[in-house]
Amino acid sequence: MKMLELFEKLTHNNYNNTFGKVSWCIDGDMMLFQCSKEIEDWKNNFNIIPALLILNHHIIITTRGWKKVWKEIKGIVDAFPEVKNYAGYSCGCIPAQFASIYTGKHADVFASPNIAIMTKRVKRLFKNVNYYQNENDIVTDIPFIFGKGENVFVMKNAYKKPDGVSELEWDTGHSPKQYRLALADLKEM
Repeated sequence: MKMLELFEKLTHNNYNNTFGKVSWCIDGDMMLFQCSKEIEDWKNNFNIIPALLILNHHIIITTRGWKKVWKEIKGIVDAFPEVKNYAGYSCGCIPAQFASIYTGKHADVFASPNIAIMTKRVKRLFKNVNYYQNENDIVTDIPFIFGKGENVFVMKNAYKKPDGVSELEWDTGHSPKQYRLALADLKEM
């Protein structure tokens, strides 16, 4: 599947919400995650106090907010062992990455915030995660003390702002419309 097609699925599917508003859905053999547009997402995003998370006997230093997201979604990941791949957009990248580590399955994530303090050992845990990000996306650089895995594909953002996108949204580099433009030009691996 082309990355643009996957991104379209991520941004257009009907999602279920957990009690804590983690948005997820099943699409064929994939589990997809996206931000819920609820206040809980913002609370989790800004709860950046470091927290220990144990995944498959590995200790990861992440944030309290993202540890809470994983606790919300872990039972759902367990309930769908037939899932072969995970994918996430924006806040949805967090559960997709943790699910990848937990199950050993592949994940593609778009516009991911940094997820953990990355030692060499921790970075290896993210070996099945591919990151796609616009070169000017400010979300992909926060929280500053954290990092992401090694498979990062940075896409150039040489596009004219389309109608319907505010200057502020465009300047963040995080607009879904920017991702669609960049992914349409992405040379598939």
